[in-house]
Amino acid sequence: ATALIGIYMIIARKNVLSQLIGYLVLENAGFLLALSVAVSQPFFVEIGVMLDVFMGVIIMTTAMHQIYAEHETYSSDSLERLKQ
Repeated sequence: ATALIGIYMIIARKNVLSQLIGYLVLENAGFLLALSVAVSQPFFVEIGVMLDVFMGVIIMTTAMHQIYAEHETYSSDSLERLKQ
């Protein structure tokens, strides 16, 4: 059921944040599956770790895109003025 909810959120939502949350729900469904079969099939645990890394890359890419859209550069020099 958790996997189906995650897939539904990815497909039905147009907001990127909602789609990312849907992917997290889907990834958690995979983690729950891995917990239930970890003793007999450790491959599912490795797939879960790979999905965690993939989700981190997606979140960082989205954050970098938002920074570039706001400041038109990836340089941290333009971000220094935000501290002031």
